[in-house]
Amino acid sequence: MPSHPTIRQAHPQDREGVVATVTAAFAQDPGWAFLMGEEYERLAPEFVGALFDLRAPGGNVWVSDDLATVAMKGTHIPQLPTLQRIAAVLDEELLVCFQRTVDGEVERELMAVA
Repeated sequence: MPSHPTIRQAHPQDREGVVATVTAAFAQDPGWAFLMGEEYERLAPEFVGALFDLRAPGGNVWVSDDLATVAMKGTHIPQLPTLQRIAAVLDEELLVCFQRTVDGEVERELMAVA
């Protein structure tokens, strides 16, 4: 009978393995290529690390024990310092769209972060 991996919330010491797994998983993704272009190998680990730092403390990063499987869930709007850190990693202005529903109507707000 095949064994199944154990899935658990990520710990701070999992950061390096999570970064490696997610960076490898998105290496051929067109969206990530658009954001990072020829700088993928340099920028992607920093970007994933920023996402991990944002999401892990809230229990929103789940991993298999061998760190070959990673799930990250964003449940809140990042605070301005986090957005500024991500923009700095990408070395450009980051345009962020926040969406929320108010009284059944979708409201969107754009914010530029440098």
